[in-house]
Amino acid sequence: TVPPLRSAAARPAMRLVVQTLSAPPTWSLLGLNVTSDPFLVLPGRLDSLAILLDPATAPVSACPKCPVGYHIAGQGMPARVGLFDRFGNLIFACDTGLSCSGYPTAQVTATLLQFGVATTPPTTAAIAAARGVAEFTVGGGGSGAGGQLSVVVAGAGFSWRFASGGRTVDSSSFNVLNSAPAQLRIIQSPPRSMNAAPIPAPVVVEMLDAYGNLVSTTCYPCGGAAATNHSCQLPVPSIAVATSCPIAATVSLAAPAAATTWLSGVQQAAAGAGHASIEGLVVNRAATVGGGQQNWCPSGTGVDSIVTLELRLLAGGGVGGAAVADLGLSARVNVTLQPVARSMVLINSPSVQTALSGEAFPTPPVVAALDCTGSSADLAIANVSATLQVDAGAGHLLGAIRAPFVSGRATFTDLGVDVWGYGYILGFTYEGAVYVPELFSQPFQVYKGVQRLSLRTRPSNVTIAGASLRPAPVLDLADEDGLPTLSHAPVQATLYVLPLDATSPAAAEAAVLIGRATMVPAPVADTDRGLRGSTLESAAGGTVTMSQIMITLANGYPPGFPAAAGPASGGLLFALQFTALGKFTAVAGPITVYPAPWTTLQLRQPPVNKARAGVAIGGPPSVAVVDAYGNDVLPAALPSPNIVIYVALLGGGRSQGSRSAVLLRIGCTQACEAASDSPLPVTCSQELMLTGPASTCALSSIAGAAQPAVFSDLSVDLPGSFRLNFYTQGTSGFEINVTSEVVVVEGGAAAYAEVSQPISPQNVPSQPLYSQPGLRLNDRFGNPVRLNASERLRAQVQGLELLPPIFQCGNSPDCGILCFP
Repeated sequence: TVPPLRSAAARPAMRLVVQTLSAPPTWSLLGLNVTSDPFLVLPGRLDSLAILLDPATAPVSACPKCPVGYHIAGQGMPARVGLFDRFGNLIFACDTGLSCSGYPTAQVTATLLQFGVATTPPTTAAIAAARGVAEFTVGGGGSGAGGQLSVVVAGAGFSWRFASGGRTVDSSSFNVLNSAPAQLRIIQSPPRSMNAAPIPAPVVVEMLDAYGNLVSTTCYPCGGAAATNHSCQLPVPSIAVATSCPIAATVSLAAPAAATTWLSGVQQAAAGAGHASIEGLVVNRAATVGGGQQNWCPSGTGVDSIVTLELRLLAGGGVGGAAVADLGLSARVNVTLQPVARSMVLINSPSVQTALSGEAFPTPPVVAALDCTGSSADLAIANVSATLQVDAGAGHLLGAIRAPFVSGRATFTDLGVDVWGYGYILGFTYEGAVYVPELFSQPFQVYKGVQRLSLRTRPSNVTIAGASLRPAPVLDLADEDGLPTLSHAPVQATLYVLPLDATSPAAAEAAVLIGRATMVPAPVADTDRGLRGSTLESAAGGTVTMSQIMITLANGYPPGFPAAAGPASGGLLFALQFTALGKFTAVAGPITVYPAPWTTLQLRQPPVNKARAGVAIGGPPSVAVVDAYGNDVLPAALPSPNIVIYVALLGGGRSQGSRSAVLLRIGCTQACEAASDSPLPVTCSQELMLTGPASTCALSSIAGAAQPAVFSDLSVDLPGSFRLNFYTQGTSGFEINVTSEVVVVEGGAAAYAEVSQPISPQNVPSQPLYSQPGLRLNDRFGNPVRLNASERLRAQVQGLELLPPIFQCGNSPDCGILCFP
């Protein structure tokens, strides 16, 4: 009797073979056997789904050029899914009386995912399996029709999830590309354009496939050519190839088109990334066939000014080849034509102004272009050039003599005449695609211009940094005869540092003119010192008042300032040079500038960014008392002979305190170590560290100017990253401070060692200690010290003492040798 047998393999026509064996332990075959009749083993119940043909990687006959994992939108995707039991048997059949009934023909549903999430709206397809296999075929219709899988939205990260009987399986990931162009849409077109001139903005078209995807790739069969007669260009550099399926957009006049209208310029553009941009198109219209564009003028209704453009797509037959197929896609857009410019008018004529020689006209002349209806030709694309038609004083034009039309107007911003005279006439010439008669101004007079600049009111020779100069400098602009002018010329003020011997107005002016003075660069950053305020003012009626200028530099030199005569701090003399029309000058000076009241601490010398515990921080850091502009204050401006600057340590949320990253002075350290029996690590009392000369530095005055407080012996007793905060009490009673950048403090020099891992008390001679010693080196403040690569520790036995024997070594040859703890 054979115990119950089971088969893990489901097969038709199986047989059972029974063989006889000898008794144990040999278990050899005796050659006797019997074979059963054929029988059928049916699969078990549904346990899993498996993809037999992955739709992501299956080849697609409609796109042989597509790389693996890429499909065309709307294209059918073949797939095959099998139903399996827990032993891996395909559920090809089931007895109706068993629990797996119905599974060979179970329905399998496919759901589209993108990046692992079902798409919205959902895309699904379903089909019934046959003999345990669900076959999704490539047929007609959209997704879901006849069990066909297809995706109509271009994108990346798609996959199919197949489900049946509560079991699921996902396909590999794939991308979907656009199909062939099926729609053409104009996304940009100028509504108006000037006749016979390039359109003011390009016409841009967008190509879409039948599903609304941008046609940015060319993996579809193009132009009716064979499916293999093209290449697949993708926006992926690793697989992109030159396309043999070029697409071009072309523009023409929509039918019916009048014989008096035609196109010129650029009329075709290659498409790329789903767009084509036609730039440089020219629309032309004439009054009669063969007539010139300048003769056309729209009717009163303006209907004849509307031109309809038609854009079409053409497919090419190869790289650089001629277009061979019209894709049958078109779009239309209306453009309203503006007549060409017919005339010009002059606005702000020099004849109604007071023009001075050597200066721009007070009000810039403006030339406006008009069309045949008298309206502004605001789309005119042209330039206007100015000339002197009648030269009444042997003069020449100054400034830019050519100006472009912008919205139908050309403005000459700096036009002028260099020589005074009577009866000048300006001529203006239109420089464009059409002829416009030349324009002439009325005769005008140019008066004598500025030849002298003089100071009517000089500023005081003493001022405070940051205060507007008083009295305000007033300057007159006169002609060659010394008579007042009506000039509107701008006047520029510039600051100079004088040599110390330029102590009179004449000496100051001479030093500036002959180059002995040094110009102070114009401030760029907000913290730069120099001449600030309105340093450029335009004259009114030949007079200019510089009422809003101030000097913020009192002593020292701004960054980047070259070496100059005089000390580097204090004692500077200044002069102001005023310049009109780039060549006429006047000088005010010498001027002494005193610092403003002190309001700020300035870190004159920052600490070095790295230090060692217990060692003085490099730099050494120094702090100066300055005004709001960074000028060192004078002793007389200080509330007392000395100002005490305090310093504290900031970092890691900790402030100065006992044994917590405490700021030390070398004096403090020496006081702590004064007693020879002082144990390590060294600690200082909080009181000693926070008060007295050990943590403050007095500010002293030397040579007539306040000197910085120098902290020459600051040190920190704990490693870490810290900032130094320097502070004092300001004149308003509030604390003012300045904080350094981060200073990284590392451990100091090794001072003592401590045992971090004790030695085991019981050990065997000539054998490694059971517990090896662990040592930690510390500096004098107890901070761990890291050894350099060249440094080593040496161990030495001291105080060896033989102890009584604990036991004999037995019967070995070593018997009699004592064993020690």
